[in-house]
Amino acid sequence: DITVDIGIPARNEMAISEITTEFEEGEGVIYVFTSQPVKQAQSLKGMITTEPVTAFEISYLSSGFKLKGAFAEDQIYQLTVSGKLQGIFGPSLGEDYQQTVNFGAMKPFIAFSEDNAMYLTPKGKSNIALRIINIPKIKITVYKVYDNNIQHFLRNGKEWDWYEQDGDYYENYNYGLSEDYGSIISTKIIETRSLPRYGTDKLLHLNADELQLSSSRKGLYAIKVEAEGKRWLNDVQLIAVSNIGLIAHKGTDEIFVAVRSIATAKPLNNVRIKFISKNNQQVYETTTNSEGIARFSNMQSSAPGFTVSLITAHLDDDYNALIFSQSKVETSRFDVGGKYTAGLNYDVYLYGDRNLFRPGDTVNCNAIMRSFNWELPGEIPIKFRVISPDGRDFLKSRATLNSYGAAAFTFPVPVTALTGTYIIEVQSSTDVLLSSWRISVEEFMPDRIKVDVKTNKPV
Repeated sequence: DITVDIGIPARNEMAISEITTEFEEGEGVIYVFTSQPVKQAQSLKGMITTEPVTAFEISYLSSGFKLKGAFAEDQIYQLTVSGKLQGIFGPSLGEDYQQTVNFGAMKPFIAFSEDNAMYLTPKGKSNIALRIINIPKIKITVYKVYDNNIQHFLRNGKEWDWYEQDGDYYENYNYGLSEDYGSIISTKIIETRSLPRYGTDKLLHLNADELQLSSSRKGLYAIKVEAEGKRWLNDVQLIAVSNIGLIAHKGTDEIFVAVRSIATAKPLNNVRIKFISKNNQQVYETTTNSEGIARFSNMQSSAPGFTVSLITAHLDDDYNALIFSQSKVETSRFDVGGKYTAGLNYDVYLYGDRNLFRPGDTVNCNAIMRSFNWELPGEIPIKFRVISPDGRDFLKSRATLNSYGAAAFTFPVPVTALTGTYIIEVQSSTDVLLSSWRISVEEFMPDRIKVDVKTNKPV
């Protein structure tokens, strides 16, 4: 049998049990552990200070919080936590807590500052930001992924690797630079101190000769940076160097592509656009018009059984690629489903002068109907239906569209009417819902305006 004594902190006491420091991705982190979780409803910004003053971000832990910021190695800091700090069960520290913390020498570290940044214009400064710590020299390897191997390279993906030195373990998860998908086109070794500084980062400049932009063999680039003599300290960034900006919208049977200059945002004409399927087959090719627009219509009939997953663009010596799997815009937070027509031939817009009323007011609204080709529908009958907050029919009325495809609807709100949300619907003569609009009926004091008028002559 094993017996272990475990102390359970009291609910009515709040205390700081431990403070530790370390470095994460080149930034100093102070861990503050407490006897119970910190109450997250309070603002910690004014409760925690350091001397010397250092900017930091605060995030909660299961029992405590951590500070992450530009803390320097071999620097001593005075950390002060306000006695007003509250625990999840209500108690506070009571008195200000102070402790001296310090950071030892940081382990060597190298990484690209922006993991998801991919597109770089040759008309700019062509700089990439790096985070480098305690590495005097770095080796730069430029690897070109050829146009027809881009999807194979991405499917092969990143690989895990690790190394141990003096009891420290290093691991990374990066793309491999295999000759199966491309070629190494340049390598060089540079001193870290020669790189210009941008804030806490270093800037790596890529010139056109290193990238062979004028070469007939086009593709993307994998830039690998590693510590000279310590190859296990490395990072790889996939980039596209181009002035061709691509925006694509994929529908059920059409792909719409807008092409703009990254440098000027103006449309690019005569850009050759290729549509590549998942199984790496070119299923369609076209060029952009004077507005920088290209379309792949009727996909299901012209390329049955193929799914487009990559778009490439060529203009003279310039090349770019849009990878659907890595460039998709997350839209789950937005209503992007479009307008549901329910098989109807008309669209109706219903609006009013305002959407908040008091009992006793008069509601005025207007309905405008058009076909989906913006044609006038003619003088056809419609119905207005008002639903009260309890779900019952409040009012029904018939109307006929005028020659402009519009119909007005007015009704009074009784002083005894239920307060809440009313729904005004426009229906066809066969009771098919065309549009709806919500209004609120509430007891409220309307805004009052006092105006003092003065004239330059007696009135």
